[in-house]
Amino acid sequence: MSDQSKVNKELCGMLTGGMDKQAEELMTNATRLYVREGGIIRRTIPAQDPPRLDRRPDREGITTYVDLEPISSGAMSIPFDGRPAQEYVHAPWYLVDYTRITSRVYAVDEMRLKAYQYNLLGLIQDHMVKDLYEYEDRTVFSAIDSFVGAAGSTNATTGGIHHQSFSGGVTRENFNDALELMNHLPSRLDPAVCVVSQQFVKQLQKWDRTEFGGDVSEDIALNGFGQTRKMFGVDVVVSIKDDIIAPNVMYMFSTPDYIGKFFVLQDATVYTKKEDWMYFFKIACVEGIAFGNLSGLCKATFTT
Repeated sequence: MSDQSKVNKELCGMLTGGMDKQAEELMTNATRLYVREGGIIRRTIPAQDPPRLDRRPDREGITTYVDLEPISSGAMSIPFDGRPAQEYVHAPWYLVDYTRITSRVYAVDEMRLKAYQYNLLGLIQDHMVKDLYEYEDRTVFSAIDSFVGAAGSTNATTGGIHHQSFSGGVTRENFNDALELMNHLPSRLDPAVCVVSQQFVKQLQKWDRTEFGGDVSEDIALNGFGQTRKMFGVDVVVSIKDDIIAPNVMYMFSTPDYIGKFFVLQDATVYTKKEDWMYFFKIACVEGIAFGNLSGLCKATFTT
């Protein structure tokens, strides 16, 4: 395996979840400034290789066609000697389009590298990977916000309410009522994953022993909530990206097979070039994500 391939392989495994362990190892002799986080959406819908690629002649793009489950029209009663109504079977599908996400191009003089007491290039590349993931998260959650619409509004696609507001803060009753939103949509799904901010979790930590039940309240009081915790049968995923996940908001996702696809055509790859005494490098990936079943997405806003 070439040196470049080894670097790319290591980068592809960097921080698809969790916070900054890799960066800590790269920067042992310096003072840290910021906490960085891996991809949120990658902790919700696992990335996978595309099964095939197709062309988009309308815009010279690359896409993958994904099949949707066909829906039957239900049963009926008929008189004796009668025949049921006939319908033709069609297999629906949706598109997953691909895009390239890239970092900026960074440059450094090879002489300057000799003066650093830590892995400068490794740390910058670690940040660049997280920049890709942050752009990825911002784009996906912005699309979800557009789809679910304002709190209490009826969605034109599904005919149901995907976003509801709950007054009184993050109480046990409000939390459980929010989980019920998805049950009323056409697919009758249950949430499997909830994504919240670390500020949201601080409100959950105010629940007492009666609200949590058993010894969970003591465990949280001593050890904290953690990055992921099971509550009411749902995995609650905590993010530090409060500029993407608002402090009073909870996003709900069904299981990946009932939502859509996240295909990675090319994972995070380092591109380097040397001219004279200058090193130039950037990181890019090619991916596509699409939601085929919108009934698997909901949002709850908690107000005081």
